[in-house]
Amino acid sequence: MRHGLQLSSVSLRRGTAEILKDVTTELAPGQIVGLIGPNGAGKSTLLNAIVGLTACRGEIRWKAKRPNLESVGYMPQNCQVRAQLSVLETVLLGSPSRLGWMVPTQIVADACAVLARFGLADLCHRGMATLSGGQQQMVLLAQRLMRRPDLLLLDEATSALDIRHQMQVFAILRDYVAETGALVLVAIHDLNLASNASDKLMLLKAGRLSACGPVDEVITPEVIENAYGINAEFITSPAGRRCVLPIQAHHGHS
Repeated sequence: MRHGLQLSSVSLRRGTAEILKDVTTELAPGQIVGLIGPNGAGKSTLLNAIVGLTACRGEIRWKAKRPNLESVGYMPQNCQVRAQLSVLETVLLGSPSRLGWMVPTQIVADACAVLARFGLADLCHRGMATLSGGQQQMVLLAQRLMRRPDLLLLDEATSALDIRHQMQVFAILRDYVAETGALVLVAIHDLNLASNASDKLMLLKAGRLSACGPVDEVITPEVIENAYGINAEFITSPAGRRCVLPIQAHHGHS
């Protein structure tokens, strides 16, 4: 799959701990892939490895080339803006064009259009420091989309958002994938959000790729019990998506 994301035996050891263990898979463009797994499974480390922020063994290729921060859109966990910037200035920083003191009118219009897409147009002149955590998350995601990357990596990009805004963001990502043919790989803690928002799921457990495939092949009683150590009931939503209803956690599961 020369035009997709290829992970071949991606491994990382810190001291005696294996953080990633022979992660191998191929992901095609034109889809949203949810990256799930319990705390400490290696989700953030894998995303960092893909963009080259964390050295690892193995091979990582996007469209047959080694991806890096310049070639992909990446939004890490707990991403914040500490500089005294307005919302509009923050989004403009995501422009692929080199900006000077005078920003072309078209680029400003593009930034305003991205903000409008997220329902943030009325905040464009607000300072980032005055926004809530959820508002900042949406602005920073708008900044990433301003670059129109064909590979977008998101680490818990909706963790500070309420349910309505989570649904809104994933609807925007769905439209973005349809428009551009991009691959979106997003780490998600909420299994039901992952099930409803993703075309495919990757499940990490203790650094290994425990499951990878269509949602209904990953969200199963056996797979979820093994990965998370819980008993759960499973129902199918009217939209045909599988939902997880946790019942009991196993004692001593790791």
